[in-house]
Amino acid sequence: MTQVSVRRMSEERAAQAVNFRLIRPTGSDTSYDPEAIEVRLEAAPGEGDGFDARAAPANWSAPCHASARYQLTTERGRLRVKQYLYDWGPLSALDHAALYDHRPEDMRIWPMDRERVAWTGWDYSQHRALSMLAWGTSVEVRELSGDHPDERLVDLARSFEPVSESEPAPMAERSYWSRWPRYDANMIRVPGYRLPSSLWLWRWPWLAADHTWSTAMPSLELPGLRERGSDVFAPAWRFDSACGFGEARDPGEVQLLFRPASGLGHAQLWLRRFSRQAGSIREPAPGEWPLLDSLGGHRPVHPTRLAGSLGLRAFAASRTMDNGPHDIVWWRGRYGYLLQISAAVRHDLGYAIERLSSLVAERVSTCD
Repeated sequence: MTQVSVRRMSEERAAQAVNFRLIRPTGSDTSYDPEAIEVRLEAAPGEGDGFDARAAPANWSAPCHASARYQLTTERGRLRVKQYLYDWGPLSALDHAALYDHRPEDMRIWPMDRERVAWTGWDYSQHRALSMLAWGTSVEVRELSGDHPDERLVDLARSFEPVSESEPAPMAERSYWSRWPRYDANMIRVPGYRLPSSLWLWRWPWLAADHTWSTAMPSLELPGLRERGSDVFAPAWRFDSACGFGEARDPGEVQLLFRPASGLGHAQLWLRRFSRQAGSIREPAPGEWPLLDSLGGHRPVHPTRLAGSLGLRAFAASRTMDNGPHDIVWWRGRYGYLLQISAAVRHDLGYAIERLSSLVAERVSTCD
């Protein structure tokens, strides 16, 4: 196996070399070298193991995604910042997935401004860490030395800004998987292991099939989509990209990604349609629940039953009730549907229910 080289470059060159918006700190109390960005360039699956071939986390994944990292010096010690585009499939918990492997019970969400949130906790290497989604980029800040309280990490996170003002291309063009095929064949090295894909028990990839990314809005059999199309969540959200798996005439799963209309990219909304017969989330019998996932052996998820004015039966799983993330699953006809909204300020359960009501064209409320 070939070790992919890591190149040291300026932030301007690094921003052009990766498929995500590179962001940097702007606070005067943090030392940062804009000429010392380490970039791992994208390569075909199996051609490299990243920054350190001996690191345990590199062993589970075969793809070589682009990523960038650099170090910061503060009055309290040293920090490492890592950035990448999360495109291992839909996941409403993408902005804090890195914090579930060690002491997940210590994880905490922090509202930072009118939209953004950050999460603090401990990463897989047992270091104090902060994780967030900002301008569409997954950002992980790890403490290398010193003592940085959560509040100090959050203050640092507030200071981040993009290197470039150019808005990124749609996910259909940026995704690693738009250039390298077959999630099922190339994403995971460990036999039998699959990545979490929902707060409900749905591991990804579940379908052995080719896929196609597109910027065209597919036709799904939901009243809200029939009436409003890509504007179903307007004005807050705009359609970005879609990915279909299997036969084009009857795909096993269709994934629709919506991004905030503000262009800031601090959150994501996914709508997924899957085969009712073959899909991983099974419709429960009356009085029962779908199965919840156990992320890192920790299950801090609040389940809620939902009912529609025209007979809809749905189930919501929420990481936090006030800010999300939320996953809402329901079934209709031949298909199951999953609405996934990542965490943000004011993304409470009521906000998620309003989005669901727009899709199904009926008034939805909690029934617990």
